[in-house]
Amino acid sequence: MGTFRTGILDNDTSAEVYNKFIEHLENGISIPDIIKKINIEFLDYSKGDSKTDFIFALGLALWENCALDEKMLNQIKEFIDLEVDLDNWRKLEGSEKDIKQRKLVLKKYLKKIETQRSKPLKKVKKVIIYQPPIFKTGDCLIYKLSNGNFTGAIAIGEHKIDKKEMGSNVVMSTNINQLSKPNKEEFEKADVLITNFGDLKNWVQISEYSADFFNEFNTEIEVVDSIEVKEEIQEYFSTNFCGYSPWNFLITNIENELTRKPVKRKIKVLSVADILIDLKLKETRNKY
Repeated sequence: MGTFRTGILDNDTSAEVYNKFIEHLENGISIPDIIKKINIEFLDYSKGDSKTDFIFALGLALWENCALDEKMLNQIKEFIDLEVDLDNWRKLEGSEKDIKQRKLVLKKYLKKIETQRSKPLKKVKKVIIYQPPIFKTGDCLIYKLSNGNFTGAIAIGEHKIDKKEMGSNVVMSTNINQLSKPNKEEFEKADVLITNFGDLKNWVQISEYSADFFNEFNTEIEVVDSIEVKEEIQEYFSTNFCGYSPWNFLITNIENELTRKPVKRKIKVLSVADILIDLKLKETRNKY
């Protein structure tokens, strides 16, 4: 679920390459060494459908620093003339309006970099492509486990950063593990997942998941319904950071509990209703 618009740096790949170039430059690394590092660090991006975004971003960064050579300029020109990038947009089923706009952007981009700069830009700002939270508060999320059963989680809060960082969802996992897709009533009756790993015992599984890494989660998530989340809970989790987890933890956490011998619970097994209706957060606040 990557982000892309028609500008040269308006997608995840190009923004990441460009930002990494600037980061290396700010760390005092020479441009020839930066090029070597970028080619190694983004080897996968330099191939396949991402190669145009890779080369356009690198080309722009080099041009801004008076280091774009003729070989790379000709490669960029060839990609544009042969419409390699536009063909990628067509494969991704971009709209005709966006493809037309992208063509104009590429034309202006090429015209700009064909004229060599007399001196490097004084200050280059990193590009941040803001991504809002993936889900809305109250969304009931279902996804499959490796055993073929469905499990579920609930988005109980979200952070909408001021477009300088990525948005994120606060997600509460449940112990749902069944053949059929759970409905709203089953979500409300489910218990909150309590996990045990390492030195952490009876850990109430509420964690934060960044929108920036959602595209790395290879399992399909479906929103089946929505339940009310009290304002007090939304307010608490919108201001209290509870630790980032990778999205795949939504699956591994419950699967680890299914295969582990049950341990004696030191706290009450909280139901979804306990948290969403009775607001019994006091027991959970010190658990993550």
